[in-house]
Amino acid sequence: AVFYAKGVLGVQKIDARSKTVVVRPTDVPLDSCEAEVPVPDGEVAYGWKKTGGGRTDSFKAPPGWRLAPVAALRMTL
Repeated sequence: AVFYAKGVLGVQKIDARSKTVVVRPTDVPLDSCEAEVPVPDGEVAYGWKKTGGGRTDSFKAPPGWRLAPVAALRMTL
């Protein structure tokens, strides 16, 4: 599960204290990837889909949570 989260999906860290999900885009031979992770106040859902020459990311989480992307590839949120 850890390899999937970091190596494929790109989620580097989920910090419940600061309510932050840190992601670093990956360059894997997939068209899309997504996952849901339980957190103390609900569930965090993150995913991405390749589109044209870039990709589109999706993020859904309980109120107060934020996505913190680390630059690697072009991202559209």
